[in-house]
Amino acid sequence: MSTVTWTKGIDPKTGKPVEYDATKDFQVYAEGNEVNADKRARRVCPDTAGGNNYWPATYSQKTKLIYIPGNEGCATVTPDYTAHVSGKFAGGTTTDAGRITSSVVAVDPATGEVKMRKDLPYPNFAGALSTAGGIVMTALLDGTIVALDDQTLEELWSINIGTGIDAPPMTYAVGGKQYVAVVSGRTFTIPLFLGPVGAKMVAASPEGGTLFVFELPTQ
Repeated sequence: MSTVTWTKGIDPKTGKPVEYDATKDFQVYAEGNEVNADKRARRVCPDTAGGNNYWPATYSQKTKLIYIPGNEGCATVTPDYTAHVSGKFAGGTTTDAGRITSSVVAVDPATGEVKMRKDLPYPNFAGALSTAGGIVMTALLDGTIVALDDQTLEELWSINIGTGIDAPPMTYAVGGKQYVAVVSGRTFTIPLFLGPVGAKMVAASPEGGTLFVFELPTQ
């Protein structure tokens, strides 16, 4: 994330917040210990949709890198203690979620070093897929399926199918030919996590429900 609110910084040697104190059982970071007080509004980055959430990252045996899709953006979160009851999920309100974009970050799992980064214009709830042929596939909530070069993360090709996507790409082979399949048709609730921007996306992008299959070129 380009904006971090909960800590003053990350120690590049340890990967831990600079405020972290191993001698303490309770850690207090930049926002203080009253951060979750009832009705206390605060700006959080990433927003409540998550920076990197349940969607899968992908490891390439070819490049020995992990390609991690994540969302970029902030929101104002206000805890509501009356909402902390059975049957209610949110526990408060999320407002002022601005434009949420996404990225794919290539990381060396042996060192934790970020090798490359590709910024994308819309949120990503679909995850990523890497192939032995050098392609990293992902998909966005606006309906764009995109193929990236695994060495540079430059875009190889993309197509917008007209409906949002929150399912990960998958691959299979038949008769010696390799294919990538992506299911379209995002759920109604995911864009709503993105606040006003998500509401506009619901209106602009129908839920759909189609399987798209692409044949990969023979190497």
